[in-house]
Amino acid sequence: MEISISTGDELKVKIPNTNPAEYFWISNHQKVSKYDGVSRGSNECWEINQYQQDPYCDEGKGLFIFHESAANCSNSINGGVPYPFDLINSEGRYKWDSLRRVNDANLGSIKLMTEITGSRDSGVSEFNKYQLTPSSWSAQLITDDFCSSASNDYFITGDFHGDGLDGFNIGYDEIFSPYSNPTTRSCQDLSNNGLTIVLQSQDSYGAITLKIYYDDEDALFDLPPSKPKNLKVGKQYFGEPESYKFYPVVTWDSNIEADFYDAPTVSPLLITPVYEIYRADTTVCDIEPVYSLITTVSSTTTQYVDYNVTLYDNMQDVPEYCEYPLLTYSYKILAKDNRGNRSLKSERGLVTGYYLDCGEESEDIIVTENNILPDKFSITNYPNPFNPVTNIKFDLPKDVQVSIKIYDMLGRELKTLVNEYRTAGRYSVAFSGSDYASGVYYYSIKAGEFEQVRKMILLK
Repeated sequence: MEISISTGDELKVKIPNTNPAEYFWISNHQKVSKYDGVSRGSNECWEINQYQQDPYCDEGKGLFIFHESAANCSNSINGGVPYPFDLINSEGRYKWDSLRRVNDANLGSIKLMTEITGSRDSGVSEFNKYQLTPSSWSAQLITDDFCSSASNDYFITGDFHGDGLDGFNIGYDEIFSPYSNPTTRSCQDLSNNGLTIVLQSQDSYGAITLKIYYDDEDALFDLPPSKPKNLKVGKQYFGEPESYKFYPVVTWDSNIEADFYDAPTVSPLLITPVYEIYRADTTVCDIEPVYSLITTVSSTTTQYVDYNVTLYDNMQDVPEYCEYPLLTYSYKILAKDNRGNRSLKSERGLVTGYYLDCGEESEDIIVTENNILPDKFSITNYPNPFNPVTNIKFDLPKDVQVSIKIYDMLGRELKTLVNEYRTAGRYSVAFSGSDYASGVYYYSIKAGEFEQVRKMILLK
């Protein structure tokens, strides 16, 4: 069944095989009015009006799905009293626990919660989180600043009012099925009920076209896998303990669609389903980077260790200040089924570390970056502009004598960073401008017959 829902309209859908009957109420909220307060949380809404309906906060548009049942098993808060209506959060259901406690001048001492594991059926959304031990409910008033490792960095959000990502939207989360997180399964019966709701398009007036399936095989054949959820990035340490050196470790919850996770491989018309893993690096964590596909892994795995990236924590016996720049590596994944249909990319997971070891005494450090040999000579630096340290990265496709020098804008040589024979590989050398004035500088490389000069800017 295909249907278009204009903004302000609702559609009532009976959940199959439920007695007493359960329903999904599907409503389109495009916030054409300042009184449309279905989603009033998020840091943006707090900054505008402390998440009140009036004046208007634009964030939080989308297709919102509510679950109606006589005894709603997914929303028994407030002393165990069930509510007949529960908002289905497109971000998913999880097991939660306390990340830490912070002290805010406005809110006092308050817990900051975090997702532990994804749980399609028995988990709860951010509206009614339960700490694992003890089992106590907590409203989401603050959100961790994921770009900072400092314990006092967080945002006031009031996300229990809706954080702007609770609705389903084209390009964000489009499939609500027995396999997705959240799931269309009923409270009474967690078996597959065959009900799938998919967003197909949205017009310039905000009307959203849906297709509703009651046949599970048809839905699986027509649609890609659901969006992967609960992507996290941790650290796998290696080497000497004092080095604080690690590889990023990416984990996520498995997709369970039959044409993805348990796909047959006997037919020549089918392909092997995989997860595609995308990566990006940036020195500005708060800006969403541009991702590139780096590899694929089996549809039955839920972990990837990125051995091509090495990062460092700051050493405990080194002052908090580290002159080397912090790098943030971000990851996303998507699921590709046995017919090549691709899901939407997951949410961003990230890890931050130093590109060079802060515990090294020398300012001029050369390290191999990967074990992959480059196919051509190149040189670049980041960040640029920089203050006070930048990393000059250079690629050598063969063994060669290398010279890298720094010049001021008048062409006067200031420093030699490298002057030695190097084997083929990828390298990085740190240059500190702490002893120099702000301005334009140049760095040059001579490697065999290859020569190049590039510009960099020191801003203090």
